[in-house]
Amino acid sequence: MLNLSIFIWRGECQVEPMHVVTTSSNLFAKQTGVMMQSLLENLSLYKNICIYVLYGRLSNENQWKLQRIADQFNHNIKFILMDDSLYEGCRKGRRLRLEAYYRLSIPDVISEKINKVLYLDSDIIVQEDISSLWDTSLGDFFAAAVQDPGAEKFQRYKVLSIPHSNGYFNSGVMLINLEQWRAGEISKKVLEFIKGNPRKVLLLDQDGLNVILQGKWLNLDPKWNYQTAHFGKLFTKPAIIHYTTAKKPWKHQHPLSAPYLKYSSKVIWSDHD
Repeated sequence: MLNLSIFIWRGECQVEPMHVVTTSSNLFAKQTGVMMQSLLENLSLYKNICIYVLYGRLSNENQWKLQRIADQFNHNIKFILMDDSLYEGCRKGRRLRLEAYYRLSIPDVISEKINKVLYLDSDIIVQEDISSLWDTSLGDFFAAAVQDPGAEKFQRYKVLSIPHSNGYFNSGVMLINLEQWRAGEISKKVLEFIKGNPRKVLLLDQDGLNVILQGKWLNLDPKWNYQTAHFGKLFTKPAIIHYTTAKKPWKHQHPLSAPYLKYSSKVIWSDHD
């Protein structure tokens, strides 16, 4: 029987930590762990991170394994149980699951004392120290993110009536200005749009975020969210690789599978997880 005391939050983080939020479930707990392994292994020894894992269904065993990774690098981790009823009426997809909406609740479940967080999806590999990304000045922008190269393919500009000049970002990597976000009630507005426009919404929270944050987000260097569609078209060294299509490196052949396999070999899940 697992000792549940290992899940206790180990006190307040030290001075000027980076606050990183992700989501997880029993279906992709291993991928969350691989992402964390890559994140912490590439972090400067002089930096401190507090990791928050938002979940609805995550076993004690999977929490323990994620805790082990944080402990290995001596960083704090907190598991936050989410209320799925908040997202009733929101569209769900075959591949994109309810957990995609959890990031919209970040301002509500993270302490009001915290004014900035970095959100990272689980299907990500970090290859550089994220300190310079964290240090990006947001000014009056509500968030910073990278353009999604698939927006045109999925007719996101046309369907959502977003001018091309405003861009369309991928929500898998977002540096969020919580102070601005809370003041502007962004999460409330995004959920209202999603629930009120089910025929327009295809990419769940991402569509709603792009509609509400038009002209209010900072465009980042694409190296901070190098998506599968960038491969062979954008020639830069990725700081963060994001496996954005259905062909994930843990299930299929992928041109960028090597970094995933490198960090996957270091976590304690089996190859079948």
